[in-house]
Amino acid sequence: MAEKRPAAKDLAPESDPLTAGQRRVAVIGTGSWGRELVRTFAELGSLRAVCDSDAARLAVQPNGTVKHYGRVEDCLRDARISAVAIATPAASHLEMVRSALQAGKDVFVEKPLALTVRDGQELVRYAANTNRILMIGNVLRFHPAVGKLKDMIDAGELGRVEYICSSRPSVDRLRAEEHILWSFAPHEISISARAALVSTGCAPRSTSSGVSHRMRSRSSLACSASCRPLLPARVVIMWDVEYQT
Repeated sequence: MAEKRPAAKDLAPESDPLTAGQRRVAVIGTGSWGRELVRTFAELGSLRAVCDSDAARLAVQPNGTVKHYGRVEDCLRDARISAVAIATPAASHLEMVRSALQAGKDVFVEKPLALTVRDGQELVRYAANTNRILMIGNVLRFHPAVGKLKDMIDAGELGRVEYICSSRPSVDRLRAEEHILWSFAPHEISISARAALVSTGCAPRSTSSGVSHRMRSRSSLACSASCRPLLPARVVIMWDVEYQT
């Protein structure tokens, strides 16, 4: 039986080795993944504030020395917050990240960074121009299995890598707010890119993609990438749920 973890609101701020004045991070969005960010920053003693427009979700977040905000604008005006972690729907990332950077905050945002390449590039440039940290959360990139794969490639145990194929045929629930390309493909592409970088010393130079919106009542994505020296990679992602209209 899995160990039951304490609720975020049960974490005792007073047991934290850091004082309230040293808390610097605000988590914006406390849904399924945002709750984990809140828990982690609380355990690290770095949580300064939580922000969510849903009053019911906000009510169960840590309190005491942790500030609660119902509006992002108010949260970003808090001068004691130096960084924010954003876990809101992907369609909101562009404005959320831009506003946080404009407010002088470092930003951690769950993938995807944005829903178009142009928007993503804009945010990267803005962060560089304002000397702010901008990091995209991609938990699988740091999975122990991926680290082991890197070690095996480094050690030459796999020989020369000629082709990378990643398939994820069963993924979570169908999300109406974003395409599967943005929901799950970033994991596979990031891992494949890392493997390509280790194997060849270069990042992918070209990409292509194809999408089938209906395939046996499922939504699917196939994309490929290559780098020079040539190392083809293929990624296949599919919703494992009935397609909803």
